[in-house]
Amino acid sequence: MYVDDGNIIDLKSAKGSGQALVHTIFDLLGAKLAEHKRVPMTHENDFQGLVHDLSRVHADYHIKFWQRPAV
Repeated sequence: MYVDDGNIIDLKSAKGSGQALVHTIFDLLGAKLAEHKRVPMTHENDFQGLVHDLSRVHADYHIKFWQRPAV
């Protein structure tokens, strides 16, 4: 699975358990995902060149996003 093939959204109350389960399933199937590409759950993250901020989605149903700054 390539990094661009999936994006896992996990509830804050789940504390990353959904993401951990997906990684465990891949490990059991013998298709271990690259450790250096794993990103812990957070309200703001970079995905496919866009930074997504989900910190207000529960309150006002808005997701802010902007282009990743050039490196």
